Amino acid sequence: PLTPVLRWKKGQKIAQKNQTVFERNCRSEDCAADLQLRGKLLLSSVDEKTQYLALGAVKNLSLNISIANLGDDAYDANVSFNVSRELFFINMWQKEEMGISCELLDSDFLKCSVGFPLQRSKSKYEFSVIF
Repeated sequence: PLTPVLRWKKGQKIAQKNQTVFERNCRSEDCAADLQLRGKLLLSSVDEKTQYLALGAVKNLSLNISIANLGDDAYDANVSFNVSRELFFINMWQKEEMGISCELLDSDFLKCSVGFPLQRSKSKYEFSVIF
């Protein structure tokens, strides 16, 4: 057990070494995740056949994201969005609580954390980002 340092004197050790072993849920020795990402852009009130988006034609853009892991558990999985400075991030939406959170790091860079860990046992994580 570690004891607190109440009065440290020069020359005394104040560090303690410890080894902690984490169990990983891996099928293979190299523990490789196989992440698959899909996205679909939804534009309100715009025909799907239209090849362009006119400025001011829609109020909101919604990007539906689906991420699946077919390999071993993935740790610190993130989805990053580099968007135009003309768009403004409104919110992130999940149909059911999956532990996904998004943070706007700059006016044109959004980072979404997608689980600790992103397990292969859960077939699919889905969320939407609204601009």
